Amino acid sequence: MVLPSASKKPVLIFLFFTLIFSSTVWVLTLHATDAGRYAGRIYGYGIMWCPALATVVTCSLTGRKISKLAWQWGARRYMVASYFIPMCYSMAAYIIIWSSGWGGFYNTTLIPQYMHELGWEGMPVGLFIIVFFLVNGAIEIIPSMATSLGEEIGWRGFWCLNSVSI
Repeated sequence: MVLPSASKKPVLIFLFFTLIFSSTVWVLTLHATDAGRYAGRIYGYGIMWCPALATVVTCSLTGRKISKLAWQWGARRYMVASYFIPMCYSMAAYIIIWSSGWGGFYNTTLIPQYMHELGWEGMPVGLFIIVFFLVNGAIEIIPSMATSLGEEIGWRGFWCLNSVSI
């Protein structure tokens, strides 16, 4: 890994603070008395924001402007590819599981439970799965973006700013 001398110091500061902040979250996680859904979610969000926090501290210490970080949308073709490529390789895995008989198309216990909880019991199962997938996907994108943004700010925003050659 070759680091230009001008960017070596900020990168080391960034990595140091990422290590310190993420270690703090991991220690809290290890000491959680019950790592249930709530604790896991809070600590999961925390660990994903450590690179962003390290970026803010590093920019502050090195006099860099946060507005100069490499935050921008990529080309449309890359955005479309980033959405569909994971779906395609996931579908390949599901087709293997379904066709081999290792798993069913849907969880016959969970889907009726979800239908009941949402009050959609009269809906055909196939239609419910499609509607649930679309609605859940549209709603869950908000918290997913909120957590992944922390990593993007740090790993992409700060790292790209430094033009590190590996």
